[in-house]
Amino acid sequence: EYPEVMDFFITEDPDILMLAEYTEKHYLHFAEYLDSNYPYKSLYFDEIYSTPYTGKAIYSKYPLTENYSQKSEHSGLFVTQTAVVDGKEIDLVMVHTTAPVNSEYFSSRNRQLSYLQNTLIDDISEAGVITGDFNISPWSPRFLKMNREFEKQNLKKVSNNKFAFSWEYRPAGFFKSQIDHSFVSDDLHVSAYE
Repeated sequence: EYPEVMDFFITEDPDILMLAEYTEKHYLHFAEYLDSNYPYKSLYFDEIYSTPYTGKAIYSKYPLTENYSQKSEHSGLFVTQTAVVDGKEIDLVMVHTTAPVNSEYFSSRNRQLSYLQNTLIDDISEAGVITGDFNISPWSPRFLKMNREFEKQNLKKVSNNKFAFSWEYRPAGFFKSQIDHSFVSDDLHVSAYE
């Protein structure tokens, strides 16, 4: 639904835009607009984990630098950058873990979340944003544990007063969950969330 997405980009005009399930086809469709409005970008396309929707992107009007030099088997599932905004560094983590559609992927997703929880968040300096497709519901014991660890690092889950579902099982629409999440550090203010 390219026209709706383009309208969203234009209307919101964000300083930093973080995208999950971003394919090369999307990139080619939006390239003219995004490249002319966002001089800094970090893109990752990979078809290993959940073909073909594994791409992640960070577009920014502010300079970006990669802030995590460590590489692991999970590195491709997280795009990690630092944006310098008005002299302040903001660490950005774009997440897309493996969808737990079978026992192997379930175990893989859990290892990826452990890596995020135990390694990546330690590298967030002061200000940070973690967002994306975590492929886990907020009532999962693993999510609750991860959330507690994030809170210890002064990263709070962003939410509103409504319970919003971001995924549904298409053959039976009553199976729904919220699997996309956002976290921000205490020193960042969220003016709206939907």
